[in-house]
Amino acid sequence: MISPTVLLRAVFLLSAFTACFVVTLMAIPSSSPLSAHRDLWSASAALFISVALSAIFIRSDRLSLQGVSFKALAIARFLSVLATYVKLAAAVALVFLVVFSVLGLPINDVSFLSVFFGLWLSLWLSPAIGALIAQRKLQLPAKNAA
Repeated sequence: MISPTVLLRAVFLLSAFTACFVVTLMAIPSSSPLSAHRDLWSASAALFISVALSAIFIRSDRLSLQGVSFKALAIARFLSVLATYVKLAAAVALVFLVVFSVLGLPINDVSFLSVFFGLWLSLWLSPAIGALIAQRKLQLPAKNAA
């Protein structure tokens, strides 16, 4: 049986990988010398970044749970991912709105792209952040009880 700690770490790693892959794929321009193997370069960079982040959080004991049931983990994960998604979507949309406005794009295009990137990028990034928040919420009652 998979423990909640392994599940939490796997969700964090997969979410971090997909978010890094999407960002690095958009960051490599199609006219660069790397564009021939753009997917491979993006996947390699995303794998390196996500494994490094996971190693940092696992070593600092931020992704471990002791004495937590799957039900408590599922409820905490759902609530933290939902809250993180709403906050992150608004923040990313505002950042893209400012960036696109500075670039001088028309306001109709800017608002659509900002909302689109805010909703889309947050979808990939919120499970990783939600895993950290859920772990913190679930470990506080355990530490206070001890």
